[in-house]
Amino acid sequence: MINKKIIIVVAALSFSGIVADAVAAEAASAKNIHADTVSVGNVAVVGQKVSRSNTTLSKQSIQNATPGLAPIQLLNKLPGVNSTSGGSLGLYEYATQIYIRGFNKSQIGQVLDGIPLGGGLTAGGAPANRFIDTENLSKINVSQSSADIASPSNAALGGTIAYTTRAPSNKQALKASQTLGSFNLNRSFVRYDTGLIGSNKAYLSLSNTFFDKWRSAGRLKRQHGEFKSIHMFGDTALELKATYNDRSDHDYLDISQKDFHKFGRFYGLNTTWTGNSSLDQNNYKGWTNGRTDYLYSIKLDSMLSSNIHYNVLPYYHYQNGWGRWNPPYFLTVNPVTGVATTPAVKPTTNLSFRESTYRTSRYGATASADAKVGANTIKTGFWVEEGIRRNGRNWYKTHNSQVSFMPDRSQLYYNQFERRFKTSSLMAYLQDTVSLFDDSLNIDLGIKSRRVKVDFNGLSHNQVTKTNLAMTSSKYFLPKIGLTYKLGSGQIYTSFADNFSALPDSIFTQSTFNTQLKPEKSRNIDVGYRYDNGSSSFDVSYYNIDYKNKLETLTVAAGNRFFGNVTKLSNVGGVRSQGIEASVGQQLGEYFNIYGTVSLNSSKYQQDIQALKIKGNHVIGQPKIMGTIDLNYKNGAYRVELDGKYVGKRYASRDNTESVPGYSIVDLNLGYSSKKKLGVLNDLAISFNVNNVLDRSYLSTILGSNQGLNHGGGATYYVGTPRNISMTLSATL
Repeated sequence: MINKKIIIVVAALSFSGIVADAVAAEAASAKNIHADTVSVGNVAVVGQKVSRSNTTLSKQSIQNATPGLAPIQLLNKLPGVNSTSGGSLGLYEYATQIYIRGFNKSQIGQVLDGIPLGGGLTAGGAPANRFIDTENLSKINVSQSSADIASPSNAALGGTIAYTTRAPSNKQALKASQTLGSFNLNRSFVRYDTGLIGSNKAYLSLSNTFFDKWRSAGRLKRQHGEFKSIHMFGDTALELKATYNDRSDHDYLDISQKDFHKFGRFYGLNTTWTGNSSLDQNNYKGWTNGRTDYLYSIKLDSMLSSNIHYNVLPYYHYQNGWGRWNPPYFLTVNPVTGVATTPAVKPTTNLSFRESTYRTSRYGATASADAKVGANTIKTGFWVEEGIRRNGRNWYKTHNSQVSFMPDRSQLYYNQFERRFKTSSLMAYLQDTVSLFDDSLNIDLGIKSRRVKVDFNGLSHNQVTKTNLAMTSSKYFLPKIGLTYKLGSGQIYTSFADNFSALPDSIFTQSTFNTQLKPEKSRNIDVGYRYDNGSSSFDVSYYNIDYKNKLETLTVAAGNRFFGNVTKLSNVGGVRSQGIEASVGQQLGEYFNIYGTVSLNSSKYQQDIQALKIKGNHVIGQPKIMGTIDLNYKNGAYRVELDGKYVGKRYASRDNTESVPGYSIVDLNLGYSSKKKLGVLNDLAISFNVNNVLDRSYLSTILGSNQGLNHGGGATYYVGTPRNISMTLSATL
């Protein structure tokens, strides 16, 4: 049942929209709101001229990158952003992480064409790479500070990543490309644009990607399809969108620093079947994952008049997936209680087949309206979503583990758990932007209200029945205040925002259900100056974030790798993050331009966790210093882009006793594109992409240790991908 306070807020917002409509000017012709976004520069533009810190990655920079690269990896060029991966193209999801101002991917909002992507986690989440091919991307905007007030997310304590896909072309065209590269990379892409047919246009794209793991053995396969159509009815546009993604892969092994230094970067899972279960549990054939995702949306976008605009966006996301592994022995199951235990004597000749299943169904809608009333621009709207996530785990006997991992699915001998999570989300907002002194001064005054309820039904991993458990997180007053002041070609900006993250559904999967947990919240303040005159750009900002009620999983008692440790999700106090981010871009003559960034960050715990002394320690994974440099040359049909990034020292344990040194990565992109027609082919192009040119060996993604109150260290890591080269041929018919 929806809380009465939310009903009151929504009613108030709706009334404000009616008032704005009533006082607005008469209808006029609307501009084409679906034209392709125009990007400035080869790398990034300063960002939207709003009161918060943000940066936009240009379409040209996206298209110059290696085709098929996970979109989140493209963001490494931007200030304050660090995206790590341990697999080719960044497509192995368990090895992918992103940090922005001390927050990780579970605390950063992500939206695609206004559609909330939900959690970024691999198991049951919705990572962005499942819904986008880079060839269809128009731009990526990153709000390093607080998100736009309308951004739909349950977890955006910090910034938001907004992906925008290209509109269908006005001209009919068939574009195809083929990429070949290191580790037997083979990627095919084709896109057909219908062109304008009356007032309608659409495109359909398909891609097929597969390649070998760069260490140990195994493959990743990805089949992807996107459809988008736009239908114009006077001043109203109807946009239909559908995405399909099917992927499967073999896991990479995460390793300790000790093993990395002892065995080197290529240390991984076993490749030879031995018949010994203690060895074969780490055979690559038994470590596999698969996910299939469908995403559908309908967007109604209309200009009621020259001053009034609104849009409505319903959507639906369905996911089905699995993860498999071979534990090295059969469990002993009590026939009375149904509880399984590990055998006292571990045999060396038996393997089990363990399969985890994931099924997610989300449906929801966003709606917004904005109206120009004198010096005021009033914006109001809401987001509503209901999602059901199911997660199960079964143990099967194998046919003959002496020779293979293959399960005997007629021999299901243990159902470890079956869980069902239902999450109901509701958000409403109202904002007024006041423009003064011929638009030189703009003041944003906004308020957001949110409520999230999670219902759980099922069995926990210790087989204690938990039915009809529920947890509600709500915050009805989340103010957002901002200011921009124009100074010539530059602009001063500052913003203040209270942010709130709902309690995650993982609260019900811990060994102990903690009813005293508090939702995480943050107070974000930033101030900066941005400048852009077309050939030169500059942006510098200072931020201060007060992050409270941080949630972390603590290990209360050690368990085993099959049932895990005895854990407890707890509020571990606060984190104070402060830092400076700066970026500069400069056109150097007719053919050259340069873009660089520097990011300084200090994110420290503010309290000890009982007996664990961590006050003043740096949070896991966030580097203190980062820097990027991008050199670009373009002369007619030829282009050269050299990108470099430095990531400073990072800590891997809460007690800061384990850390990894900094590293530098250089990428090189070369391209030639001809506008001359060759037979029936147009826009014939060839490109070479070399990632990690210097072949640096480094530890990339950190899986920080979930140490208990008196335990430190124990972190594992995914290793960064070595040098890899790809070549792409493309043409348009």
